[in-house]
Amino acid sequence: MVSYNQRENIFRWFSALLPAVLMFLVACSSDIEAQLSPEEMELRFEEGASFYRSGAYQAAYTIWTPLAEQGYAEAQYHVGILIFDGSIEGEEPETGISWISRAAEQNYPRALYSIGALYDNGYYFEKDQEKARAYFRRAARNGIFAAMFALGWVFEHGQGVSQNDITAYMWYHLAIPGEGQLVLGRIAMLEERMAPRQIEMALEFAEQCASSDYQDCPFE
Repeated sequence: MVSYNQRENIFRWFSALLPAVLMFLVACSSDIEAQLSPEEMELRFEEGASFYRSGAYQAAYTIWTPLAEQGYAEAQYHVGILIFDGSIEGEEPETGISWISRAAEQNYPRALYSIGALYDNGYYFEKDQEKARAYFRRAARNGIFAAMFALGWVFEHGQGVSQNDITAYMWYHLAIPGEGQLVLGRIAMLEERMAPRQIEMALEFAEQCASSDYQDCPFE
């Protein structure tokens, strides 16, 4: 039978050892996370996405943040958006922009467009249309329709480039699947002042651009 003093000694020993055990478990957990394969990261991301779709943003954030810290670009972007939109209490918008920027550095398409939009609007970054166009071009090359609409606007209004209705029409036309009525309104306005042959040329350029997976397109 264990005596009182022995129980006290065991309790003191266990209490002294407990912090080290907890640190070991945390370290093991971190090692496990670091060993996730791309496929496992994708599955973990989808777990977070299911919470996000149900409106459980904090739960999604909790799942996505370790993935973001490991460099998973899609998680970096979504963590950044959650913070930037104010869905996570106690986090500043600048932290969200930092995460979005890290995703953009990895050429994550939606992050490229988002950073371009921030430069274009002078929101959190000093307004810089040249940088905005550079990000829009990269996003458009990756199939982001909003970036194509933005490039259409740039060429329609000659923002840092030579004004060109044909190129503007082309980009607007390519953006139709994602931008719907918004872009159709711009196209209608251009058609009022464009000659039929100009519209034909724009559509030819659009077909060439789309068939090259948005690589062989007029960006300047």
